[in-house]
Amino acid sequence: MEDYETVALIEECSAIIEKKLPQKLRDLGSFTIPCTIGNFHCERALCDLGELRLRVQGDEVVFNVFKALKYPSASDSCFSVNVIEERLSTRQLVEDPLEMSLIAQGGEDCDGIEVLKYVKWLNSVGPIYKKKYEELGQRPKRPLPSIKKPPILELKYLLDHLKYAYLGKNDTLSAIISASLSIVEEENLLRVLRAHKLAICWTLADIKGISPSTVMHPILVEEDNKAMTEWRIFIDYRKINKAKREDHFQLPFVDQMLDRQSGHQFYCFLDGYSDYHQIPIAPEDQEKTNFTCPYGTFAFCRMPFGLCNALATFQRCMLSLFSDMVEKSIEMFMDDFSVFGSSFDLCLQNLEKVLTRCEESNLVLNLEKCHFKVSEGIVLGHKISSKGIEVDRVKVSTIENLPPSILVKGVKSFLGHTGFYRRFIKDF
Repeated sequence: MEDYETVALIEECSAIIEKKLPQKLRDLGSFTIPCTIGNFHCERALCDLGELRLRVQGDEVVFNVFKALKYPSASDSCFSVNVIEERLSTRQLVEDPLEMSLIAQGGEDCDGIEVLKYVKWLNSVGPIYKKKYEELGQRPKRPLPSIKKPPILELKYLLDHLKYAYLGKNDTLSAIISASLSIVEEENLLRVLRAHKLAICWTLADIKGISPSTVMHPILVEEDNKAMTEWRIFIDYRKINKAKREDHFQLPFVDQMLDRQSGHQFYCFLDGYSDYHQIPIAPEDQEKTNFTCPYGTFAFCRMPFGLCNALATFQRCMLSLFSDMVEKSIEMFMDDFSVFGSSFDLCLQNLEKVLTRCEESNLVLNLEKCHFKVSEGIVLGHKISSKGIEVDRVKVSTIENLPPSILVKGVKSFLGHTGFYRRFIKDF
């Protein structure tokens, strides 16, 4: 439009000037991912997310592919298919020569001059397309449990009062026990551990998962809140945690637990193997853990780390499994279990009860972090033994090496470290 031209303000021009036309939005495009099937690779394969939305100004129509293709759960009709003839000639069904030439796949067993003419013409244009099938391969087999195929584990350095013992043949299936046990005591301990190997875990293949009838983790969110998770390098559950209703389950008091555990002659310190992953999520809540990655959208069927209320669910589950033993022969705080006894035989008897209960509930223990039949150990930052409760010298050394505090933040950090041991400091 030049400056000296005169333009009539018709209806279309008026709409442009008054900005009544709807704004043109950017095309979001389709969701594509790289896909490899056998030897075939496609950089941009269309990913069907199941839901299709069509919007026209203020109107919206949603097509749910999964619901549209869902078969009825019940039907009053019954259908059957009868085989008419095993070898049915295509010539009896197809009369058109061109169609017959396409079905004939190159003209084998073709009759008729016109059909052969079409076949010759198709071959001259290009090779006839034939369906090509490629094997997708077999699904990876689940690794065998350690009892059937013992893993090769890297042994770590142990303190002087500990040593390795083996539950399997040829020095396999290692366990950490006290180095001060007599030959008879060691044999009795290994006999119990070998009899309850199903309660022990060396690799992820040994995890069976606690039965959903025992415990399931629900994800209860506030009403009218549809916050889902974000995708990052790690899974960020801050949005879903903000929307969840808090589970006000009371965890045990540390001071009371330490008082009950101290003063015994023998201890077995046990640790769960990937504890959260042993508890299933309620099926109706699994979609709330969904996350997106370059390979698609997935959801957890076992309880992941980072979810709000997961700690309360696990502690409640452990108390329900060992309710008749807590405060008598076992103490637990999250995945740390302490089995104790005033004598070797009594502690061994308590250990066997705990291992039996683990087998019955499919709860497995991490052998690399379990210490059997020791006289002392570190529990929640405190050293417990027959002498009572003491401070952990490693933590005391850390406090001694803290730099001088010149800011308020540094003073708070110092008080946080020293306050952990305030029970040992007079007039703290």
